[in-house]
Amino acid sequence: MLLDIGIGAAASESIIVPDWNIGAASTASIGPKSQYWPLFIPSGTRIAARTAGVILNDTCAFSMMLDQEFPFGPPSTLDRVTSYGVTAVGSKGINVITGANAYGSWTQLTAATSSDHDAWAVSLGQAADVTVTGGAIFVQLGVGPTAGPQVIGEWIFATNVNEEISGPIPDKPTWQPVPSGTAICARVAAAATTETFDVIAHGLG
Repeated sequence: MLLDIGIGAAASESIIVPDWNIGAASTASIGPKSQYWPLFIPSGTRIAARTAGVILNDTCAFSMMLDQEFPFGPPSTLDRVTSYGVTAVGSKGINVITGANAYGSWTQLTAATSSDHDAWAVSLGQAADVTVTGGAIFVQLGVGPTAGPQVIGEWIFATNVNEEISGPIPDKPTWQPVPSGTAICARVAAAATTETFDVIAHGLG
């Protein structure tokens, strides 16, 4: 399931966070999916959300907490997110196969970013895997060709045998400037090579 966050009047919202992968989010057993988006939203702005999924009329529980001031430095001038690796059919990201207690091969999410980005986040889904091994899932993003990219960030998710996912840890973006036209790829590590997860990279700015 993918979630968009938009601002503005009903039926004419401007999407500021597109295609956040909230699929397989846990209710309580291992904690929720969460993400800190350091985006500037003016006072008095209407905020809305919508979802897309493979199940008609499926729902999710969604909430937001807003900061009055940016806690990590000067006030943020970032105002939107661009998502890479989105697969419209299935409402998910691009499938990435794990290694066994090691990172698997790099998988390209996009051959060229469409804008300059100042920071990066990642979201993770269960793909079509129905035999999930519980434990920690490590995700890295890299820039450049899949033969030898430069790692720009690493996050940890948790999963269980009920096919639920929580995370990431940390839930704030990594500040790594990446220019327009750059290839982005991802790789995943888990306890078994049989796991398949789908990954979306989110560029801020």
